[in-house]
Amino acid sequence: PGLGCDQIVSPVAELTVVADPIVTLDPLFNQTLCEGGTATCIIPEIIGGVGTNTYLWIPTMSADSIFCPPSDQLGTLNYNVIVQQSGIGCGSLPSNTVSITVISDPTIQIVGLDAVCEGAEVPLLLLFKVDSEQLQITNGLNLTLMEILIKI
Repeated sequence: PGLGCDQIVSPVAELTVVADPIVTLDPLFNQTLCEGGTATCIIPEIIGGVGTNTYLWIPTMSADSIFCPPSDQLGTLNYNVIVQQSGIGCGSLPSNTVSITVISDPTIQIVGLDAVCEGAEVPLLLLFKVDSEQLQITNGLNLTLMEILIKI
């Protein structure tokens, strides 16, 4: 060093580099439900990275840490999430995809006699239809009129 100058010694700095976060969604969150039903909320699992998480759910653009899919539109929507973290440059790739399928509510048609006396036993044919699939239950359900009124 020059005249009258002391040597400067700085402390040793340490820099820790961590891997970007990895975000996964449990495939058990794949769901099929009726229109207006309640879907199970999706909770992402985040491994790695550093800092506070910020979420972006695709395709809804929601920023919630836990996402509860809507069930007001028929069809299948595929969801995934991207996580950004407050650590410099920490961000994930999109997670795996979870599918939520919303189907129309079932329709029930009861086929049988339309006029009977109170206490009469009525054989019924029940037809359940969900979208294009139809399930027929016959089993000779002989129920009294009172039971029908209670069960319907």
